[in-house]
Amino acid sequence: MAFLRAAGSPVKDRDKTQIIPLRSFTVQHARQTAINIRSKAHGARPPITGNLLNGAQEKCEFPPLDGFPHCEGKLKWMKDMWRSDSCYSNYGVDGSSCSFFIYLSEVENWCPRLPWRLKNKKEEEGKGMTEIRTSFEELYRVMSRREEFRWMMLRIKRMAEPWVSAVRSLATKQDLRSRKRKKILVHLGLLTKESGFKIAENAFSGGPLGELVQWSDLITTLYLLGHDIRISASLAELKEIMKRVMGNKSSCPTQGDKVVELIYIDIVGLTQFKKTLGPSWVHYQCMLRVLDSFGTEPEFNHAHYAQSKGHKTPWGKWNLNPQQFNTMFLQHPSSISHTHNNLNP
Repeated sequence: MAFLRAAGSPVKDRDKTQIIPLRSFTVQHARQTAINIRSKAHGARPPITGNLLNGAQEKCEFPPLDGFPHCEGKLKWMKDMWRSDSCYSNYGVDGSSCSFFIYLSEVENWCPRLPWRLKNKKEEEGKGMTEIRTSFEELYRVMSRREEFRWMMLRIKRMAEPWVSAVRSLATKQDLRSRKRKKILVHLGLLTKESGFKIAENAFSGGPLGELVQWSDLITTLYLLGHDIRISASLAELKEIMKRVMGNKSSCPTQGDKVVELIYIDIVGLTQFKKTLGPSWVHYQCMLRVLDSFGTEPEFNHAHYAQSKGHKTPWGKWNLNPQQFNTMFLQHPSSISHTHNNLNP
């Protein structure tokens, strides 16, 4: 099922390059490094350090690290390990402190971006930004393909008018166009055959509807806010998607468009997610947003603490950031504002 969419080579022989400690990058060193790079560069220039080849390292004065507690540690790691994978050189890392900082601020987001490399806001306008939707046609087309989604689609149709009114009202109060459009996977573990719950099958004959109400509201919100969403209620589909996400085996992030940026999931789906990925699931925890109908108190979420207190609940011990849990979404169009404000906790 497709997403719903809105309208060089490694630099070698750097043993003689001096590694300058954080905040002590000098103009003299910058000029010398630029000369060294010019003499050794072949072919296309590295993607993020083209400016450095023109002497721009003279501007490499590091900003305050407030709000980036891991930046300095990552810089020290890069100093020792940048040769461990050629992908770092492909991104333009050349052994200089400035290239470390640029990589860690622009590729991996561990450090603040250098002021002189801040992108012009006008250049970003219209590039992958959200644009609210007021028509449900595409969402209905996708949801109508799966019987498991029929009850939710009927609810969305019944509530369509107040939902559109709500997103238009929100758009008058906030600049929704300033948000990046994300690729979001919505995986409903409780609707998978493997869950054994048969919630979708019993939805029209007196079965529990609370979770379906919350999921239909969440799907509606993400869709109207303009994000590209993919809805899954299949373990096989989850495995197929995550196989593509995990296809990058290098130490660096994948270049180009990402398969998935966020994953909205329930506790059942979370168990499936962990089992599917195995130990490597911890590397993808930050992508998760958990629709947790009954809530998970922090003491049950923290695995070591829960273990020390003898908590044996099968629903906890996830070690996620508490802000990743979305508990008892309001079953009303006003929840669109809550979801919009919590896409980036």
